[in-house]
Amino acid sequence: MQIEHRKAYSLLPNGRWPPDPLLKTLTRGWLSPSLLAFAIKTAIPSVYPREKASAIMVTIVKPAEGEHRLLRRLFHVSGMVIPLTYLFWGKAEALALGTLIFLLLCAAETLRLKGLLNPSFVRGQLKEKERKRPTGALLYAGSCLLTMLIFREPVAVASMFVLAISDPFSSLIGSRWGRCRFFGKSLEGTSAFLFSSLLILACFRFRIPAVVGGACAGALAELFSSRIVDDNLFIPLACACGLWILS
Repeated sequence: MQIEHRKAYSLLPNGRWPPDPLLKTLTRGWLSPSLLAFAIKTAIPSVYPREKASAIMVTIVKPAEGEHRLLRRLFHVSGMVIPLTYLFWGKAEALALGTLIFLLLCAAETLRLKGLLNPSFVRGQLKEKERKRPTGALLYAGSCLLTMLIFREPVAVASMFVLAISDPFSSLIGSRWGRCRFFGKSLEGTSAFLFSSLLILACFRFRIPAVVGGACAGALAELFSSRIVDDNLFIPLACACGLWILS
C-alpha cells in the first residue's frame, strides 16, 4: 500500500496527531476529498475546540500501483481463449472470435476516448499514457489476429500462449520483486518472462534452437518494444518470427 500524507485541517498548536484514536480512524482510508473535508469540518471540531487549532497531517491509504493492475493481468490470461479456440476448433473459429473481440474493443475504446464510456474500474487499470490513446487491450487483440493470419498453427498458437501467460507473469514478478532496473523494466521480470516462455514453447514440438530463439525474441520484444509502442503488439510477432526462422 502507498501512504500519502496531506495537511487537511488545523487541530493542535504543535501539529501532532491528537491523542484520540477515533480521529485517526476517521481520517484514515479510502475517502474522497469532499467526504474527507466534510468529516473534518463537522466531526473534529465537536471534539476539539477551534481556538486550539493549528495543523494536522491526515494519512490517506491508497492501493499500490501493482494492485491497480490486477484487471490487466486477468485480461492477459483470459486471452488464452483465442489460442485454445484455435487448438480445439480451428483457425476459422479462432479468427472469428479474435475479430469479434477486436471490433468490440474498437467500439469501447472509441466511446472511452470520446468521453461517452468511462467506467471507474477501467480508469483504475489504465497506464498514464493510455488515458488519451487506445489501451494495450486493443493492441493485444490486434496482434493475435496478425499472428494467426501470418503464421501457421503451431507457431501462432505457441506465440499467443506466450503473450497470454509470460507477459502478465513477468509484470507480476517485476512489480513485486524487481530490484535491478534497466530500460524501464526489471531484470527479475524479464528473467521470469524468458523462463516461463521457454517452458511454454517446450510443450510444443519445436526443435530446441527454435524454443530458445522464440523465447529470447519474445523477451527482447518485452524488454525494448514498450519504449516505442505497447509490447502487446510485438511480443507474439517477435516470438513467432523466432520460432519460424529456427524451426
